[in-house]
Amino acid sequence: MRQRTLVFRPSTSEYQASDFNEKERASMTKLGLDYSQNFQEAKSADQVILITTSQIKTDELKGYLKELEIKLIIHPNSGYDNFTKELVESFDSHIVIGNQIRAAAVFQYTTSCLLDALGKIPFENGWDDKRLYSRNLKKKVTVYGRGHIGKKLEKFLIASDMNFNFIDPYQEDKNSVGNHKIEETDIFILLCSLNEKSYHILGKNFFSNIKESSVIINPARGKLIDETVLIEFLNKNKKSFAYLDVFENEPKDLSALSKELKNNNALLSSHVAGVYDDIDDAIIEFETKVISDYLSGDIEGFKKVHEYAILSNRLKDGILI
Repeated sequence: MRQRTLVFRPSTSEYQASDFNEKERASMTKLGLDYSQNFQEAKSADQVILITTSQIKTDELKGYLKELEIKLIIHPNSGYDNFTKELVESFDSHIVIGNQIRAAAVFQYTTSCLLDALGKIPFENGWDDKRLYSRNLKKKVTVYGRGHIGKKLEKFLIASDMNFNFIDPYQEDKNSVGNHKIEETDIFILLCSLNEKSYHILGKNFFSNIKESSVIINPARGKLIDETVLIEFLNKNKKSFAYLDVFENEPKDLSALSKELKNNNALLSSHVAGVYDDIDDAIIEFETKVISDYLSGDIEGFKKVHEYAILSNRLKDGILI
């Protein structure tokens, strides 16, 4: 008898359209799979493909693994800090993450902030005889993280003749054209994942050593920065600036945070760096590709095609990088 495979989708992200689940269901139906958002229905299936979001916490994931016959987990999000090292090591199949879905969008968000930091375009309603454009092309940039997004940014930095270096213990930085220390850096960009080693990587020691005019760009994870210390730094140094898309605790009251910043030296957005018009379709296309490859039965081929998306491959030195 043919096994009944069900795709279980317990929750969706708040930015997804109202018809997202129906589109996702239609895509899974074309693959000959059942689809449900109901836990009890998932329990009745012979095998389950679980699709998760970052809102599903570790304990909930453990509960699903205990109660369901899960053969594959797809996490079509960039952040995977709700998956512990122990959970990844104990799961005897594959967890596939969707960094590639948002990489281009986060890269574009990051470069927009970077270019804004270098100097705002002096748009005018009339001709300016002085023809001044105040921008500094010699700023030193330090980037934390050289993964999917970091490598895209690296190409941009090279093409822009910028003085930059990467800090990433797990990736070569052979293309860095500088090796400046943090006290020499003008702009810091966070593109790394959150784990026990990167938590508060920008903390009290960091902020006590950087320039008073430093710029911070963070479209990655809020807990990479000690937010309290960052606010103190921004309030103390009028020439400093921060572009923040993520925060230690979300959802964040951005109006309250704006009032805390006495120098009006930050631009805030609501965790949207990876969001774009066609993201729903991109997510479903990604899920369909992963599931089709997995169900083909060619597991070695599946592992090769999705090598950089399989979460167990990110286990390095006892942590998830």
